[in-house]
Amino acid sequence: MGKKKSKKAAQPLQQLIEAADPAVLSELIQQLAASRPAARRQCLEFLQKHVNVTPENNTRADVEAVFSIWDELEPELADLIEYGGGPDEIVDHVAGLLYDLAQKLKQCAIPRDDRCALLDYVMPFISSGNSGMEDSLYEFADALCQDDEDWHHFAIRLENSGRDALLNHARRIYRKLGDRDKYLSLRSRRMEYGADYHDLASFYWEQGDRDKAIEIAREGLQKAKGRMDELKAFVTKRGR
Repeated sequence: MGKKKSKKAAQPLQQLIEAADPAVLSELIQQLAASRPAARRQCLEFLQKHVNVTPENNTRADVEAVFSIWDELEPELADLIEYGGGPDEIVDHVAGLLYDLAQKLKQCAIPRDDRCALLDYVMPFISSGNSGMEDSLYEFADALCQDDEDWHHFAIRLENSGRDALLNHARRIYRKLGDRDKYLSLRSRRMEYGADYHDLASFYWEQGDRDKAIEIAREGLQKAKGRMDELKAFVTKRGR
């Protein structure tokens, strides 16, 4: 068995750090951060807590940290796409980093151009539908949308994909934005399950068109092929 390292093992590094010129330490940090996205992010976030800079420079540091997280996770995410999944530890690591990205985007004011660039990076992975990370990818992409213009841009990208799963997400965005025509256009493409009829019936109900809502719900009770629980509850609750 190998010997346990004593606490004194850290002393040479500490001594070297204390003896080093600031320029040498700066070069060391930059070398480590240049090739290691995780180290770059750690340096950025550590220094942000301990160094006062202008708001503009602080924002740029936030942007660099966000892109560093993406650079760290992208190779593993690409492997998950290529092989249709992967070991649990890789999946958990990528999911954790995507969560970190979403949280950081919610906390920081990232400029629109950078948000658009990040959406460009993530869209191919969302479009593939082959990573098993769809929920986490959507959470990240949703966090990129900080105003109606962002949401519209994202919805258009999803719609242009032509894939049903992505169209469903686009439809939900248009509904959220109150874009009635786009929502109804996408909704009409598939009316198959009870959940589809419930979605449309609840939309009309929220719009104040109660008669139309009940008409759609009753039609669904007759025509839908399954997933009826929400639809049945919708009709029962309204007592018609």
